[in-house]
Order: sequence, then structure tokens, then C-alpha cells
Amino acid sequence: MFKRFKRNAAANRLIEERLYEEALAEIESGKLRVGLWAKALANSSGDEGKSRGLYLKYRVQSMIDEAEIEQAVSERVEEEILRPKRTKREYGKASDGIDWG
Repeated sequence: MFKRFKRNAAANRLIEERLYEEALAEIESGKLRVGLWAKALANSSGDEGKSRGLYLKYRVQSMIDEAEIEQAVSERVEEEILRPKRTKREYGKASDGIDWG
């Protein structure tokens, strides 16, 4: 169990490294998320250098959040697809099979 935890932690660190790389590429290309950049500027009192560092941190968290949301939506869709469909008639029946509707 501990070994699996260590592997997961290592995998998460590698994923995070790639996310930072992607966020840095956004800064270098000038294709920033305006809201996150504004937040970084506000939280660094306008210091451009500090803003870059904060932007990286905020953008990586944003990418992690986006992945979590996508996973939750995917699980919900899968759940809806795999859930057996009930007919209108089944909704009106009690567990004893009597149609009370």
C-alpha cells in the first residue's frame, strides 16, 4: 500500500511539472488567462516578476481544477449511460409490484 502511495505521489509530481511547463509556455507566448493574470497582479502589488510566479501557481491550480471537473462530468455521463432506464410505468409501482400511480 505504501509503495502504491509513493508511486502515485511521484506520478503527481511529474504531472505537476508538465503543468508548470505548459503554464510557462503560456506566459512566454503572451496567451494568458486574463482573469488569472489580473489576480496575480493584484496579489503582487503590481510587481511584474512576482506576478509571473503567482500566475504560474494560479494557472497550474486552474488546470488541475479543470481536469477534476472534466473527470466528474465524465463519471456522471458514464453513470447516466450505464444506469438502467426505467419506464414511466415502473416509476408508479411500489416494490410489491402493485401499480399505485
